[in-house]
Parts: sequence; C-alpha cells; structure tokens
Amino acid sequence: MATNPRLLILDGPTVGIDIAAKGSIHELINQLAAEGIGVIIISDEVPEVLNSCHRVFVMKKGRMISEFTTGESTEDQILSCMESQGQGVMNEKLFKYHETYLVIILVFLSLIITSVNPNFLTAENMFDLLKSNSFVGIMAVGTLLVLISGGIDISFAAIATVSEYVMALVIINIGGNIFTALLVAVLVGTFLGMINGLLIYNFRIPSIITTIATMNIYYGFLIVFTGGKWIYSLPGWFRKFAEIRLLTFHTANGMPYGLSIVTFIWILVIIAAVVILKHTLLGRSIYALGGDRKSSFRIGFNLFFTETFVYAFMGLLSGVAGVVQALLVQTVAPNSIVGKELDVIAAVVLGGATLSGGKGSVFGALLGVALLAVLRNGMSLMAIPAVWFEFLVGIVILISVGFSSYQSKLKANKTSIIDVADQGAFYAENKNTL
Repeated sequence: MATNPRLLILDGPTVGIDIAAKGSIHELINQLAAEGIGVIIISDEVPEVLNSCHRVFVMKKGRMISEFTTGESTEDQILSCMESQGQGVMNEKLFKYHETYLVIILVFLSLIITSVNPNFLTAENMFDLLKSNSFVGIMAVGTLLVLISGGIDISFAAIATVSEYVMALVIINIGGNIFTALLVAVLVGTFLGMINGLLIYNFRIPSIITTIATMNIYYGFLIVFTGGKWIYSLPGWFRKFAEIRLLTFHTANGMPYGLSIVTFIWILVIIAAVVILKHTLLGRSIYALGGDRKSSFRIGFNLFFTETFVYAFMGLLSGVAGVVQALLVQTVAPNSIVGKELDVIAAVVLGGATLSGGKGSVFGALLGVALLAVLRNGMSLMAIPAVWFEFLVGIVILISVGFSSYQSKLKANKTSIIDVADQGAFYAENKNTL
C-alpha cells in the first residue's frame, strides 16, 4: 500500500483465516474501495464475493462465462453457473493427468490378459502380485522423492545389498528378531544414503556421477569383504515372519492366500511418503528444489537439509527393501539385486516423474510399478517368452514419456485470453470493488 496503487488484485484474501479476522479484512477492502481504489477479488466463496463486490464474473480458462450484478443476483444463481461450468472443467482436468492414461492402459491390459487366461484377474493372483513386487515398490517410493528433488540415484540397489548382507550377518551371529533386522538394515542404508547426499550437496557433483561412483564403491567393498559368498542359513523365525498374513483366504482347493506382512510393510512406506510429500513443509521443499533450485533457496528453504534428506531417505528405504528381498527369497546374495535399478527408475518415470525434477506423485509411481508387474505377469500367463519383456518395457517407456512430453508442450503453448477491451468501459466507470 506504500506505493499508492490504483488497483488491487486479491487472490483468496481470506483463505485459512478465522471468522473474526475475515470481518476485519472485509472492512479494510470496503474502506479501500471507498477511497477510490479499484479492488478485484478472486474467490470461490460466493457469500464473500456477494458481500464485498458490485459485480461478479464467472470465468473459465481465462474467458468470462457469465456476469452478475450483486444487487440483482442470488447465491443460488451464481453457484448454479459455477457448477455447470465446473463439471466440464473437472472432466477436462481429469484427462490432463498422466495417471489417468496409466489407469486406462492398466484396465485395457488386464482385460486382454484375462481374456486369454482367466487366472490373471483373481484375488489370489492380485495378492501374489502385491507381495512379489513389494521390493520394487518400496524402492520406487524412494526413487520418486529423489527424482522430484531434481536428482537421480543409481546406487540404491547396492545400498540395499550391503544393508541386507550386514543384517543377515548380525541376526545369524548375534541373534535378534525382525525389529533387530530392520533396525540394522535401516541404519546401514541411511548412513550410505546420507553419504550420497553430503557428497552431492557439498561438492556439487552431478547426482548421476556421484551415485554411479558410490554404487561401485559399495558393491566393490561388499564383494571384497564377503568374497561373493551367499548366505542360506537364515534363522527360523525370519522364515516364519515372511509367512505371516494379515488377511487370509482360501482357494477352492483349500490353499491359503491373502495380504502378506511383506505387502503391509510396503503399504506403510507408501503412507509415510504421502504424508511427507502432501502434508509437510519438507514435501513442499522437495518439489521446490526440483522445480527451481535458486528460487527455493531465495524463499528460505534449507537446501542442505532437503537434499541430504532425500538421499538419506532413499538409503533408509533401500535398507527396508533389502530386508523385504531377504524375506521373499530367504537367501542373501551379493549380486542378487544387480540390475534392479533400471526396473525401478523405469516404473517411476512411467508414473509421470521427470528426470528434470519438480514433478511426480506417489500414486503415479505405484501405477508405474503396477504396469510393469502386470506386463511381466501377463506375459507369463499368456506363455509369451520372457525375453520380450525388456523390449516391451522400452516401447512402453518411449510411448509414455513421449506422450507426457507432448502434453507438457501443448500446455506451454496455451495462453489464457481475457477480452480486456470489452471490459475497459466498466473499469473506467467503477473505481470500487468488483
């Protein structure tokens, strides 16, 4: 206000404010209008607009759809206009999301596979898919956060292998329970992930170069230390824990199936990631860091903490995934997870995350994991040779990323059009609120 403006544009001036404070803001707006300052309020709270403005415009995509005079219009009339336009907007927005097309593809693929082999779309097969893809799914959640932040991590499979091997040695030689196993793996994984984050932040080495280097260091150290020896003799309680089901059903032949404890661990990881990204300041800082590093620094985000966190969190989840892998196969091998990096990154990129950062969602990453899982499982059920899997994954990634890039290009070329000429006379006549 120190600049003595002639026009104020207020976007949601009372959002998140208590009722008493709203009244004070409305009084201030009316006072400014009485002093001859033009005020434009952008709001979806119709009572607020009716009480503060002289005219109301309902707009869509930068174009004016309807115009109302507050003294002659009711709240129901304005709401009716907004709802009729809003339904169309919601439908259009739905198809702007990358995830919408992934859901359509998944449904289409599922119908094709089921038509060839009805065993695909059964509860038993779905629960089995969830369990067998828990390892990739947990890794995908961690990779998602790294990609959103604008980085990339190639070392997470090596971190998972090291964490898994150290965990196995501890529970075999010292003893413990599943909490001991998870604690050891998580501590090792977090430490190794934090090393990645510190190297990337302090030396500004590109993340892909840093993590390729640390991947080789971690793998190399493990092979030298273990001699490439496999571990088969895991404790009996470890095997029994892997067989726990939180929900149990039975087939017609009496065979049990259901929601495995391994799948439940994946679900907990998903919930944690959603809370971090959607409901915390840290989540917003991760998106900001990937969107524009300099801008995120200028608005006050702690880049050191944010960047170190995403790689430490990736390491933490790698440790959890290492335990999950051992639960699934009941063996620990220094080279059993080699090559999983590309599958995980492919799933997250399929889900809509970009290597440039600032974009991605947990739901999209899960859909990417689901698409790869359905492809692999469907090919097996339809007796298609497994050698075609990598080929099909490459085709799907090219189509998915190409389509997403095309959508972004169209969005960038679109501009909002407001016909100012028709409203010029109105603005000249009215120096009070709109």
